[in-house]
Amino acid sequence: MAHPILQKFVYSPLTEKRDFRLVTLHHGTDQDPISLTICHASLDQAPPYEALSYVWGPQNPSETIKCNDGSLEIGKNLSGALRCLRKPSMSRVLWIDRVAINQEDVKERTSQVGLMADIYSLAAKVAVWLGPADSSTESALAFLDDISTQMRENKKPQDSSEPFKFGSENHAIKYPPSGDSIWAGVKSLLQRPWFSRAWTFQEIILARKADIYCGVYHSSWQSIENVLVCLKAYPPGTNMEDLRLIGDDKLLTDIYKARAMLQRPQLFSLEDKDAFLSLFPLLDGMRTRNATDPRDKVFALLNIACDVRDSELEADYSKSHAEVYAMTAKWLLRRTKSLAFLSLVEKKDKPDLISWVPDFRYKDQMNFLHQPLQIWRGKDRMYNASGTTRVRFDVQESLFQLTVQGIYVGTIVEQTEPPGNMLNNVALGARVLDGGEWQTFAGNCAVDGVYPPTGESMELAYRRLIIWDRIPGESLARNQRKCLPTLMDLPKPGIISYSGAKKQIFGPSEDIAMSILRGTSRKRLFKTDTGYMGLAHRSCEIGDRVYVLMGGNTPFVLRSLGGSFYGFGGESYVHGIMDGEMLALAMGDDRSLTRNTRKGLDWIDELGEEPWPFKTEVLTLV
Repeated sequence: MAHPILQKFVYSPLTEKRDFRLVTLHHGTDQDPISLTICHASLDQAPPYEALSYVWGPQNPSETIKCNDGSLEIGKNLSGALRCLRKPSMSRVLWIDRVAINQEDVKERTSQVGLMADIYSLAAKVAVWLGPADSSTESALAFLDDISTQMRENKKPQDSSEPFKFGSENHAIKYPPSGDSIWAGVKSLLQRPWFSRAWTFQEIILARKADIYCGVYHSSWQSIENVLVCLKAYPPGTNMEDLRLIGDDKLLTDIYKARAMLQRPQLFSLEDKDAFLSLFPLLDGMRTRNATDPRDKVFALLNIACDVRDSELEADYSKSHAEVYAMTAKWLLRRTKSLAFLSLVEKKDKPDLISWVPDFRYKDQMNFLHQPLQIWRGKDRMYNASGTTRVRFDVQESLFQLTVQGIYVGTIVEQTEPPGNMLNNVALGARVLDGGEWQTFAGNCAVDGVYPPTGESMELAYRRLIIWDRIPGESLARNQRKCLPTLMDLPKPGIISYSGAKKQIFGPSEDIAMSILRGTSRKRLFKTDTGYMGLAHRSCEIGDRVYVLMGGNTPFVLRSLGGSFYGFGGESYVHGIMDGEMLALAMGDDRSLTRNTRKGLDWIDELGEEPWPFKTEVLTLV
């Protein structure tokens, strides 16, 4: 039975700053027409309600539903959710963004997005709609409830002579065999689009309580978190690797960690929260999530980033995505007085943004080295090319220009072709890397077998170069080295296959072969007219210039556009200047070769804002 033809529902304006709309979902069963009533309420005096978290999905084809005395068009995913969520004999009060916000009113959308943190955190419960059920849904949700119940029971005091110990193998959790189809069902559940959306991340981490709905089946959100904790804390035994859902639990783990930091902040240090819940790392992580509106890659984070809420960075749907991304980059610059955000810039064949502005719409997963959080760690950053210099923010500058100061390193005069790292089922090609084109090229940068900028053998310099001087397992300890790495520390790998690389690429383990794959993928090896050897994105060209920019952790490639204007070509690794050596050379100090042992250059860690004891060039990035 369909609704009679009705006039389109007309929204009445929200008059107060804290006003929002609540939706009463009227009772019904099966294919009964959907009927809603929308009313105004205040967040300060709202009746109990639930907030819906779901994936919008395609809005065409749409379904016409009754709303007050009019009609509304909604997408099929929302209509499916409402049919499953409504009760057969009583109404249900919900907040639903698609319906509660007048989507055609840009000003209202902007103001309501600013309230979403309160809307979700004040809701009695958040209803998570994962979509229609499939053949594995019922058993997967039953599994969540079963393991969750076992976990709760095993956390109770034990009467046996060998009490249960958290994190030990002495527990009574009974997991299905590794080959049981239930694991495929759980993986399928975790791979549903809801887990990979930008807005749903915010919605669930702000929820006090939540329930999961998938077709007619449902479970509590606490159950899915309990299973995650259980698999990580209570070893499943010989099938541990099979049961941990490696890779498939990444998005869920991020949600769990964020919820824990917001709801139990006393368990985490300020440094931990800053490294995970401040805007910079959230922006990097959000690039792998999906959003219909590219501006939401930023706006969906503003209510949860620990360093943004109540700041001047706010959602504004009157601005284009190019303006929003530039505005966000400038905000990061102003807050950190650092150019660390430039490590988020990934070069593309057809960019539609200003060259120095990060594109938050996507993340190049094949650009293996590009892990900005390994660079952005405050005083513990991995590279230290400009010491502790800090950038002075110019409030009068155009939104699409970035004025920086730098020290010239050199101009690219020779370069190689990028290696075909992942072609023809070969990850590391001997023709290019192992004694082939690249090593021959590197040898031509040597003088009597020595790399002049550091005085070490070219073989050692080359091996350090192709892994960006990051020895596996060393991580941030790189900048606390007591001595230089040796050839024994950097064994020459053989060729590894594509399938072998694929297994390790996103995993926790890494060896020299994988380090080389990460360091050289989509890169060119280059030489400057000043004798430096480095790696940069494959888009670099002969004639491009390399600079150490003040406030930047790595050297950067810039392309002259005339006068003081430059296009941004991305970060680079230049062997021999990653730890502040260019600052010493700019002062005429020849002690830069001792930087690897932290001797003679301690002064670069006390620089701050200008004036600095060396000269710089003023450059404008456009």
